[in-house]
Amino acid sequence: YDPMVHLNQLFDSPESLGELNQLLDYSNNYKINLDKKIYKKQILYNKKNSNLSSKINYDDDISNLISEINETRSLAEKTQQTISNMTFNIQNLDQGKKNLVLSMTVLKRLQMLLTAYDQLNNMLSSDAKDPNSSSNDYNEMLNLISVVIQLNLHFQNYKNISEINLLSKDISKLKINLTDQIFSDFESLLGGKKKNPHSQSNASQLIKACEILDIIGQSYHDKLLNLFITLQFKEFKSIFNISDEAGSLENLSRRYIYFKKIFRNFNDYYYKFFSKSYGLKFEICKRFCEFTKDDLKLLLNNIKQDNLNNKNNNNNNSINNSGDDNDSSSNSIVNILLKTLSETLEFEDYLNKSNNNSTFFTKKISIAFEPYLSIWLDQQSSIISKNFLKYMAAPKLSPAQKDINDNSSIKQEDIITDVIPSSAELFRTYRQILNHAIKLSNGLFLLNLTDLYVKHLNDYNEKILKPLFPKNDRDLIVSEGVDYLILIFNTSDYINITIDQLVEKLKSLITPELSPKVEAKFENSKEIYVSLITDSMNKLLTKIDLDCELSWKEMTNNNWKLIRDVSDQSRYIIDLKEIILKNLRKFLFKFNRDVYVKNFMDKLVEFIIKKFLSKFISLKPISIITAEQILLDLSTLKDFFKNLPKTLAMTDSEIENELKNQAQSNRLKSFESSENKLAIKLSKSYFKTIDLQYNKFEKILKMIMIDNKDKDNLISNYFLIVGDKNFNNFLKILTLKGIVYSP
Repeated sequence: YDPMVHLNQLFDSPESLGELNQLLDYSNNYKINLDKKIYKKQILYNKKNSNLSSKINYDDDISNLISEINETRSLAEKTQQTISNMTFNIQNLDQGKKNLVLSMTVLKRLQMLLTAYDQLNNMLSSDAKDPNSSSNDYNEMLNLISVVIQLNLHFQNYKNISEINLLSKDISKLKINLTDQIFSDFESLLGGKKKNPHSQSNASQLIKACEILDIIGQSYHDKLLNLFITLQFKEFKSIFNISDEAGSLENLSRRYIYFKKIFRNFNDYYYKFFSKSYGLKFEICKRFCEFTKDDLKLLLNNIKQDNLNNKNNNNNNSINNSGDDNDSSSNSIVNILLKTLSETLEFEDYLNKSNNNSTFFTKKISIAFEPYLSIWLDQQSSIISKNFLKYMAAPKLSPAQKDINDNSSIKQEDIITDVIPSSAELFRTYRQILNHAIKLSNGLFLLNLTDLYVKHLNDYNEKILKPLFPKNDRDLIVSEGVDYLILIFNTSDYINITIDQLVEKLKSLITPELSPKVEAKFENSKEIYVSLITDSMNKLLTKIDLDCELSWKEMTNNNWKLIRDVSDQSRYIIDLKEIILKNLRKFLFKFNRDVYVKNFMDKLVEFIIKKFLSKFISLKPISIITAEQILLDLSTLKDFFKNLPKTLAMTDSEIENELKNQAQSNRLKSFESSENKLAIKLSKSYFKTIDLQYNKFEKILKMIMIDNKDKDNLISNYFLIVGDKNFNNFLKILTLKGIVYSP
């Protein structure tokens, strides 16, 4: 290391010698910091060396510990061996004691088993010598067989001993003999061979016999159950064979009557001989339901085939016009179906009441009818289809309605709005069908019933309402054209409302899991009738538009360029108001709901003012005088619409007097009072519609009335009056004023 290099760098000039003291202080501080770092590193180094020596000591300690553990293990093994040698004889004595106790227990149980077996065997042997004896002590036998079976279970592991195996076989034979004896007693009872069969002692003994069978095994319990039920229904099945007349569907009621006789006989004579655990009353009813349901399925399938054959015959005979016999046969089949189903429902109710008001037997037999109820639905559909011929032939307009049309002075409160009578008749038929249907089923059958309803609702639209709808706009000019439109409108609304009521009724009756599907079934039908309501209302607007054609032509054909000043309302406005008033008085109050009156009036105001605007635009270019006259006409039209409730309630003569006496000074007062009256009948939305449509038109007229010379004034007024910044709209105003030419 050459220090001169750094010294030359530090003292590169004579002036730098003045900083010598600072350099010496810095060098001293730097040396002190280096000493501290060296000291810290020495301490760390010493610690590392100390840890290394400690680790060496730990290894020695671990080696010593392992050695001590090995010595301890060796000592423990030696000690264990010494103790085992000392206690060997004691363990042998203890095991011998356990074996002795077990042997004594086994021998004691064997002794008890043999005693019980011998007693039971002796009792059975004495009964076998005297078959006519009625003294079988099943109560004692129940106790003995319980002991025998329970003790015999303990010897199952000793079957390799020949004596035990032989005893087990003897016990099995004993159980067979005992069950044979019990079944023999029951057969004697059921066959009437037993002495004093209905005595209380016999009853209590046979109840114990039932409990013995339960202990011996479930199979014997079921065997006795099947034996009794088979014997009870033996004669029944021979009488009511489905291939015989007695077993036919027409005689189903006789089948139920016969069962009730069997059931009463069981309750009076046999019920007391069976243990309650057998639930024999319930089982008899259950078995009867099972085989009756199976028989019904076969019988109903035959009826279904007969019905299909009748349908085919109907189709063939319809060509020859000789289908009356087949119709009668079809009706007979349906009547039988409904009669037997009604009898079955009553019988199921009887079974439920006979079994402690249970609900178990509900639909246990009647469920067999559900797949075949389509026969009944087909018949109902056929009846409704035939009714449509009557609906189509019946007059749609009643004489009262025609009288109303001929007398325009009839007031609203005197008008009785009606619908096509056949629509109400259709829903009456629907209700009758539903009342029958709910007695038959509340499941999938009711959902299938909705398909029938929907089909004929759609048919009603196609066959009854659509033919009445005007084929073209010119049909509206005929007086009856409007009457039919109103009739279609009201009938469609009635049907729509009644569909909602029908849906709610069905949803309340059908099973909960099917309830959500009901509404979806009717969606298409509701859409059809809502659309018909809308189309009818639009057609009525079209009717007014057609009647107003001449007035609009008068407006557009008028030579507006010759007008020099603003006069009273124009003649075309007078005609326009008369036409609107005449039409409204003819049909407005025939709507069967106020909501439609309000809706129609809103549409009418919007339609007329928009039509007025479109005709006004066709007059371009438009002068200031023309705009002023049109504004007056528009204000007159606005007043007309706002005064409509009062005007509609007046007769023709009253209207004329009102127009003569109505001065400009009291026009506003009359207008305000009628507005309040209208607000009650037509709601505030009607006035908002008038003001909204009027204000749009009025803004355009005010812009046209501004002088074209001052262009800045024109622009500033556009922002003030119209209030938007749309250049295209401004351009349209200029076009109407004739400033900008547009083809």
